[in-house]
Amino acid sequence: MMKKMVAMLMLAVLLLSALPTRQALADERSDELYKAIKGTTVKIHFCNEPTAMDKKKMKAFELKYRCKVEPFIMTWADWKNQLLSLVVSGNVPDYSTGPSETWLKWLSNGLLMPLDDYVIADDPIWDSQIWDLTAWKGQHYGVSGGITPYYCIYNATMFYEKGVKTPLEYYEEGKWNFKNFRKCAIEMTGDGVTGVGIDWRYMLVMCNGNTVVELDRESGDIRIALNDENAIAGVELLTELHQGGYATGGNSYAEFANGEIAMTLERPWNVIGNNDVRNTTLVNSEIEIVPLPMGPDNDEGLVPCDISYGFVPAKAQNPLGGMAWAYFLAEYGEKHQDDEDVVAERRKTYTDEQWEFCKEYQENSTFINTYVYGIGDWYLEDWAYWADMFYNGYTAQTAFAKWESQFQFWLDGMFVE
Repeated sequence: MMKKMVAMLMLAVLLLSALPTRQALADERSDELYKAIKGTTVKIHFCNEPTAMDKKKMKAFELKYRCKVEPFIMTWADWKNQLLSLVVSGNVPDYSTGPSETWLKWLSNGLLMPLDDYVIADDPIWDSQIWDLTAWKGQHYGVSGGITPYYCIYNATMFYEKGVKTPLEYYEEGKWNFKNFRKCAIEMTGDGVTGVGIDWRYMLVMCNGNTVVELDRESGDIRIALNDENAIAGVELLTELHQGGYATGGNSYAEFANGEIAMTLERPWNVIGNNDVRNTTLVNSEIEIVPLPMGPDNDEGLVPCDISYGFVPAKAQNPLGGMAWAYFLAEYGEKHQDDEDVVAERRKTYTDEQWEFCKEYQENSTFINTYVYGIGDWYLEDWAYWADMFYNGYTAQTAFAKWESQFQFWLDGMFVE
């Protein structure tokens, strides 16, 4: 399941990026810094052959900086699996992007280059939250790629037909919380429909303000936070919904498109725009997008997200060129966010009203994400931990007690000198 999520994240980054924030345009200090790449070659990683839009950007970049762009083409699956050997051999591009799932694993293996010497960090074109979210022991390893918040996406027509109060109504009343989210999931289940799809099992944990693993970015310490009270509340709610048949997980994109689930906690483009469901399977349905339900311990209203971060692989030959490309992309996206083709693409996902709401919501949100899938074999093996609660009668506390030593073993294998 998580493999599919990562692949979809990368596709979303490549095709539509995350919602842009309103930022100032080019800072003279950064323009001066990146002038030094004149006459150099900048190798850029692409997962597929560059599109017409990619080529347009490459040409504009070459004209601006009087340099040459050389595409480094490798599929995401190969790139992810081969990055270590590529770095060892020194055969790496100067720029690539990755999802949060890869960051901690790549960092601990020494595959990411510190970027502090190649970035004017307080230039407003950069996304300061991504800069902070990729900090480690006084250095920074990622720049603006995109912050993609998760939302509750629901089929409002199904709610109307069943006479169930909608998530938007609860949200507008300031009551869109775990209690009423649970109520919606239960009331919308029946007649072949499951109340909610939750593909990412840690989603409700994060909705309650817990990041699964807690990173001390100054010291480099990592603590497993899955037994904290705010994590337990999210684990217990997901377990209850699964055991009652009110929630499903694993393929919410198709299930939502086919009218098999009423709600899903996901990224809008993945659920709506990728399959163009507004114009295909759900053409007669009203699709709404509201923020995630907040847990009782999430006093700060922290919003779960995925990030894509731009980075320079270790041993890259032209790191300044790589960051110049990242800077150019951030500026280009800001300048062209209302181009006709961009607007047409985003309308597959958002109505204009939803787009404006989501932009304002993102600009005023503080985001959290989790790097837990970059720890050991957590990415592949933690289903059995959840199965103990879903099917074997374990409580959140007893399941953690059983699995704590395994989780710690994976964690202890990180950052080994």
